[in-house]
Amino acid sequence: MAFFVFSMNHNANVSLVTALFILFLSTFSHSYDLQILLNFKSSIQTSDSNVFASWNSSNSPCNFYGILCNSKHSVKQINLPNKYLTGILPFDIICSLPCLEKISLESNFLHGNITKGLKNCTNLKYLDLSENSFNGPLPEFSSLIKLEYLNLNLSGISGIFPWKSLQNLTTLNFLSLGDNPFEKASFPLEIIKLENLNWLYLSNISIFGKIPFGIGNLTQLQYLDLSYNNLFGEIPRDIGKLKNLRRLEIYDNNLSGKFPFGFGKLTSLVRFVASTNQLEGDLSELKSLKNLQILYLFQNKFSGEIPQELGDFKSLTDLSLCQNKLTGFLPQKLDSWVGIKRIDVSDNLLFGPIPPHLCNNNQITYMSLLNNSFTGSIPENYANCTALVHFRVSTNSLSGVVPSGIWGLPNMEVFDLGRNQFEGSISPDIGKAKSLSQLFLYDNNFSGVLPDSIGSCVSLSEVNLAENFISGIIPNNIGALHTLNSLNFSSNKLSGEIPWSLSSLELSQLDLSHNQFFGSIPNSLAIPAFKDSFMGNPRLCSNILKNFRPCPSGSSKRLRNLLFFSIASVIMVLVVSLAYFLFRRHKQKQVFMNISWNFKQYHISNINQNEIIDGIKAENIIGTGSSGNVYKVELQSGEAFAVKRVTSNSPEYEAEVATLSSIRHMNVVKLYCSITSEDSSLLVYPLLPNGSLWERLREEETRMGWEVRYHIALGAARGLAYLHHGCDKPIMHRDIKSSNILLDEEWKPRIADFGLAKILDGEAGSSSQVITGTHGYMAPEYAHTRNVTEKSDVYSFGVVLMELVTGKKPLEPEFGENRDIVSWVYGNTMSKESALELVDSTIAEPLREEAIKVLRIAIECTKHTPSLRPSMRVVVQTLLLQQNNSTN
Repeated sequence: MAFFVFSMNHNANVSLVTALFILFLSTFSHSYDLQILLNFKSSIQTSDSNVFASWNSSNSPCNFYGILCNSKHSVKQINLPNKYLTGILPFDIICSLPCLEKISLESNFLHGNITKGLKNCTNLKYLDLSENSFNGPLPEFSSLIKLEYLNLNLSGISGIFPWKSLQNLTTLNFLSLGDNPFEKASFPLEIIKLENLNWLYLSNISIFGKIPFGIGNLTQLQYLDLSYNNLFGEIPRDIGKLKNLRRLEIYDNNLSGKFPFGFGKLTSLVRFVASTNQLEGDLSELKSLKNLQILYLFQNKFSGEIPQELGDFKSLTDLSLCQNKLTGFLPQKLDSWVGIKRIDVSDNLLFGPIPPHLCNNNQITYMSLLNNSFTGSIPENYANCTALVHFRVSTNSLSGVVPSGIWGLPNMEVFDLGRNQFEGSISPDIGKAKSLSQLFLYDNNFSGVLPDSIGSCVSLSEVNLAENFISGIIPNNIGALHTLNSLNFSSNKLSGEIPWSLSSLELSQLDLSHNQFFGSIPNSLAIPAFKDSFMGNPRLCSNILKNFRPCPSGSSKRLRNLLFFSIASVIMVLVVSLAYFLFRRHKQKQVFMNISWNFKQYHISNINQNEIIDGIKAENIIGTGSSGNVYKVELQSGEAFAVKRVTSNSPEYEAEVATLSSIRHMNVVKLYCSITSEDSSLLVYPLLPNGSLWERLREEETRMGWEVRYHIALGAARGLAYLHHGCDKPIMHRDIKSSNILLDEEWKPRIADFGLAKILDGEAGSSSQVITGTHGYMAPEYAHTRNVTEKSDVYSFGVVLMELVTGKKPLEPEFGENRDIVSWVYGNTMSKESALELVDSTIAEPLREEAIKVLRIAIECTKHTPSLRPSMRVVVQTLLLQQNNSTN
């Protein structure tokens, strides 16, 4: 009995000691983890005050924002993505957490070297440092043998990547290292030993050599991207073993040879992109890939016919085979493509008729068949392709009359029929094409007159009708097309006087040569840049251009009498019209003032609603935005405001205004209030005294120095980064341009004009059915797919940076035909010397090196592939780093 009692007491004591020991360990662990996290906090800064609000010594680390603990209350995960974190990441501190399994710090501003302390995170399973601004090489990390997920995409890491560290990471299933400036290296053979990988992203990391045989060992792969490298040789034959592969991207390399036998076994492929290589042979291996949705093989050397089996690919939405050597007819079963949206087979050797049924499902938005040998006419049912945005069939052997309805398709933006044998006249239906931006009808047999309705094509930026038989006069209302940038009516039979209304346009290209015009050349068009624009019109005169006869200064008695009676008639008409106008204006003002208005105020201000409404007058218009006129309204108090009147009041627009009204950022224009009626809204903004960046860049007397330009670039970048990353939901502006960046009295920039803004509800992007953006600033993916993301704004911002550095407009005659500022900059930055020549000559020479650095950022922003462009937070960080480097 005594032994039993002793045993019980002994067991109770052991249990008590054990419990006390566990309690001690738990308390010690809690205290230890707490101190580590507080040390981490002291190393990192953020502009978001909520991130570290709960991180204090009186709180449990398991209750810290972004921290997740295990069942034993030890820190298991650090989750702080997209929190504007800055500073050098202290891995020596973080990796002291013994139970740490996950670090998620992507999309921040972390910089500096990644320290060797990373190797101590031996329990780590998940590491995401993507989209940051680190520099220097990545240290060896072979000890992280439990790692399953590694994402370093766009992290800024450079130098020699420690490929050998991967060979022991056999549990790795996600590896993303793309878009980093690593030193050149041959394709790492360590990769083909990671047989559990299902995601491999190695795009744009300077690897070269052949894709190794053995890639077929990665049988779990679903995503493989090796694009934008310097890979050469043939596609390895064992790639056909990757039967789970859904996405294969090998574009922009130097791969050659034919598709290997067995490639057709990749029947799970949904997206295959092998464009811009040296691949050759026929496409027969693709016959069985019936799950394909996207197939891009452009800019290769493929030959032979397009397999008829492609007509059975019912899931295909995007097909681009342009710039190859393909021959024969297009597949006859193309009408089976239920969701086809984009087809581009331009620059091949194709012939036969245009497929008649491509528009059967009215899904297609982009059709480019140019530079082939197609014959016949445009099918009549194409007039029903209401979704069509981009239609290019130039340089073929097409003929006949263009179906009347196709001229007025409501979503058409690019209509290119050039260099064919089309005939007939331009239909008056063209006035219905409100979205039409580019109209190319050159080198055909069109005749008849230009319809007046062309003046209703309010989005036109480029028109080329050269080398036809068009007669009559130029409609005067063309001068009202304020977006028109390039106009070519040369080699036609046009007559009459050149409309003076053309003087109101900001044309970079004009060609009216070889017609039958007479009278005087408008003085504002008689400039050196247009000296050849009027040749071949012997009855034109000019007192400015030397190659034309001078216009007569005197006049005959008959002419004087005619002039007298004409002026008298005009005066009488004006008097009657003025009286009627004043009467109507009085009545309209009464009606306008008697409308029921709803006043909503978003910022504290002393705005008188009635004074704002009373200021909406024609004489107060100071500009036109993307969705309405802008008025300058001065109150009796002396304050002046910019008021935009928007005629549309859709629920979507109301929702966007409600969101934009909550924006609080010094680099985004402030919305003071809205005054809304049933059919229109008045949006009241501050009137910024220095106008727009567009205006200031082009006024000789106020040309800005580099320091001012740099701070405008940085401020605008911060404003756009806030829209993308600082709001509850990302906001795409969709019309970033220098005229939408306004400058206050201190030259600080404010992003304005949100008429096209789009709020993203967690979507990857947005598919728009209206024009979004301005020609010269629009990202290339919009023209191709109409799917735009924040990266489309980044592209537009890159164009603005190019304007700031070069002083040029996005479209200039000196860039050449069909070229813009982006292609001009890309073609002239092969060396430092040539890049320096691009810098605006008004920028002081010692500062041009700094301007070149910003130009490099602009080039990164305007990369053709959206995923290769930096986020705006990275752009801000890069600009700040440049400023810091310049001052050190």
